[in-house]
Amino acid sequence: MVACTVGPLATYTTCNLYTRGDFAEYTAFFAAAGVAWALLYALKAMHGAGALDGTSITVFLTGDEERVGEPLSIARHDLIEAGKRSDAALEYEAGVRVDGREFATIGRRSSSSWTLRVKAKEGHSLGIFTPEAGSGAVYEISRILTTFHDQLQEPGATFNAGILLGGTQADFDDEKFSGYVNSKSNIIPPLAVASGDLRTLTDEQTQRIRGKMKQIVAKSLPGTSAEIRFEDKYPAMAPKEGNKSLLKLLNGVNDDLNLETMEPLDPSRRGAGDISFVAPFVSGISGLGAYGSGGHAPGETIALASIAVQAKRSALLIYRLTR
Repeated sequence: MVACTVGPLATYTTCNLYTRGDFAEYTAFFAAAGVAWALLYALKAMHGAGALDGTSITVFLTGDEERVGEPLSIARHDLIEAGKRSDAALEYEAGVRVDGREFATIGRRSSSSWTLRVKAKEGHSLGIFTPEAGSGAVYEISRILTTFHDQLQEPGATFNAGILLGGTQADFDDEKFSGYVNSKSNIIPPLAVASGDLRTLTDEQTQRIRGKMKQIVAKSLPGTSAEIRFEDKYPAMAPKEGNKSLLKLLNGVNDDLNLETMEPLDPSRRGAGDISFVAPFVSGISGLGAYGSGGHAPGETIALASIAVQAKRSALLIYRLTR
């Protein structure tokens, strides 16, 4: 069995912990500390009871979710291989409450990126839209992005344009996700770049939407040309039957602990995660870490009492999975 805990890299220069009653405020990521404690105390309790004897549990503490490294086939190789050998995967990201109710994660959307580059004829603006001058790079990239918006929306998928550059000079640094532009109002811009992400519920949906994007890009305005490139990051974790069975088992634990029944969380409410790398090979469930608020921002809070609850929930779930 694989237990994956995920805590993204903190980018803050200081990490100060403040306690206020039943809450702790930490200027980094509550996911990192909260999930580690829940898992640690669950395994510690099982060890004390002799419940780990005869079991095989692999724990991955992955603190590099935001910057995994390339290629992914190497960066996540050991995790994937462990998943192939396992019966279940439990991911200890933060628990989720919506309107006071607890939810379990049995589906996570993929995360990939796309970069669109357009070239056009440079010239004086007095000639724009003529057969000789064409439409310019900015109009062409606008056409493409507008068509994406109008034609590609479907349930389970989102695609965001995070940056847009256009002019006589349009330099885009994909590593820093930043750029530089230079131009004049009376020059037809020859260059334009846009980049963003694509999130889908299944890998089949990813490929289908990418295919439609390519078709839209290929229908260039006069005097322009465009290309789009994709980069895979996190695969999708579809809410398959095995995941639903794990949730049923978890709700049996909830019932025995006098905790509320958990419904599956809408995948659109949660980002990508490492459990998706093992999802093709093993059933899984996520959101077993502590609860909190203000995720991915300074001043995140951990609900300290939730650590004990999640530890009890996890210990009993792991026990039943290993028997």
